[in-house]
Amino acid sequence: MELYHSLPFFCFLLGKCFKKGLKGKGFVLLIKLSCTVMASFILCWLPFFTEREQTLQVLRRLFPVDRGLFEDKVANIWCSFSVFLKIKDILPHHIQIIISFCFTFLSLLPACIKLTIQPSPKGFKYTLVSFSLS
Repeated sequence: MELYHSLPFFCFLLGKCFKKGLKGKGFVLLIKLSCTVMASFILCWLPFFTEREQTLQVLRRLFPVDRGLFEDKVANIWCSFSVFLKIKDILPHHIQIIISFCFTFLSLLPACIKLTIQPSPKGFKYTLVSFSLS
């Protein structure tokens, strides 16, 4: 559930690197940040890289789109639209997933850009709330 909060952290920290300038301290900070993120990612995923099926199983659990948009946490907006427009009957499952991804990404984009350009603790908090609602 908290995967969506990783993007505000990324934008905030990237904005801090840009603010310090990509020549000198900002570049060094960016390299440290990149190495830390890659090392953390590898350490977290290392146990699951033993078999392809195991990796796919973890991804299916992280992104449970096989159950459809009308299940669990994402059901709120799609069930509301379904009252007026039967999306489930009109569009194939894979198109529904693509549309859901695009709408979510477009709703997150303005906050990402703003936080990257103007990183501040207050803006970071607003972005976290914005992302959780998106």
